[in-house]
Amino acid sequence: MPDLTTHALFAHHVLPLLDQSLQDKINHHPQVFVLGAQGPDLLFFRKAVTGNSSLRKFGGMMHHSKVREVFDYMQNTLPSKKGMEREVLEIYCYGYVCHYFLDKTVHPFVYSEEERLKPILSDYSHNALHAKIESEIDSALYAHFTGKPVTEFSVRKEIGVSSSEKWIIAQFYTDLLQTVYGVNAPALEVDRSITEMIRVSSLLYDPTRISYTAGSLVSALIRPLRSTASHMKPKSVAHDVLNLNGRRWRNPSPPSQRSELSVPLLFEQAKQEVLPLLEQIEQTGHFSFDTSLDFSGRFPEAD
Repeated sequence: MPDLTTHALFAHHVLPLLDQSLQDKINHHPQVFVLGAQGPDLLFFRKAVTGNSSLRKFGGMMHHSKVREVFDYMQNTLPSKKGMEREVLEIYCYGYVCHYFLDKTVHPFVYSEEERLKPILSDYSHNALHAKIESEIDSALYAHFTGKPVTEFSVRKEIGVSSSEKWIIAQFYTDLLQTVYGVNAPALEVDRSITEMIRVSSLLYDPTRISYTAGSLVSALIRPLRSTASHMKPKSVAHDVLNLNGRRWRNPSPPSQRSELSVPLLFEQAKQEVLPLLEQIEQTGHFSFDTSLDFSGRFPEAD
């Protein structure tokens, strides 16, 4: 998936192009919108450092199966909510829609880069190489759009939701996962996963570079930890990870795709697709759009 910074940038680029009334609504809970734009990635952080958690498996499920059913759940559930709970969840779901459209649009390029780099970085596992590419895209795209190093990105400022907002979102996930997937995800565990997402992710942007240097050394010495260290954000990226030069690339996974589009152009494509849909959802409550591809831009896994 595109990483945290890329999804946050996407949310910030989408927001000012929405109808003013919808902008005003989202600005009541801006961190909720940006957290929503991280989609189910928040489930990957429960016990990310200290151990294993079923939430991480559930996060993968949400990316690859029952994509349509999740959006149907949102459509059917939001009208029953009231007051602040409804406003928070609507804003969160708008961000979640952003996550889906950016993920499925940019992922084919990431997979193409994996294929291209595998022979060069053969000692990297699939997960480590995937994380390395996405972290470099994060750094390069942040510099491309802001002119600043990614180390100036503040995770807490972007997704540091209040305790009440976090609890509303956690309860929402508990019911969603039970209803759509038939699995048990206690709200307290989801709440803790959001907290850990903020804490762990903040270390990846360490402006002192101490964490980045230590992570690089550890990954060189202990290969199984390379996947974790690959999420560290390089302050700058020397090569053309955004494909600004328009190199032709091919998606190795079905549906087949050949393109010369850069990451910023893919970003723009996803933005143009999602804007009218967010307006539609706000006006009608209907999450009516094509979900024939999963978050990876592939055909969803069979249930």
